[in-house]
Amino acid sequence: MGATIDIDDDKRLRHKYDEGMERGFEEGVQKGIEKGIQKGRESGRNEGEARILRIQLQKKFGPLSSIVEQQLQSANQEQLECWGERVLFVATIDEVLQEPSGLLEIVIEG
Repeated sequence: MGATIDIDDDKRLRHKYDEGMERGFEEGVQKGIEKGIQKGRESGRNEGEARILRIQLQKKFGPLSSIVEQQLQSANQEQLECWGERVLFVATIDEVLQEPSGLLEIVIEG
């Protein structure tokens, strides 16, 4: 024995389905926009930090090599912040850009 669906019930179900799909689409678009804005802000922040660090490095060490420029362009925010602190305490550009060492971290924290 099969269930019968009234034509009006069928229209209501289709309408609810369409509303749900539309609402889901709109929420997805909104989340995408928010994520894009956040990524844009992060990218802008990184570019600004890299620009300031580039100026600091040039003032302290002179013209930068293309390798250093590439490192600045590809660095994440954490690296840029670390290098921005290091530039104040070290004698060479290599020391600024080297991997973290326990001694350097103590000097920065102290």
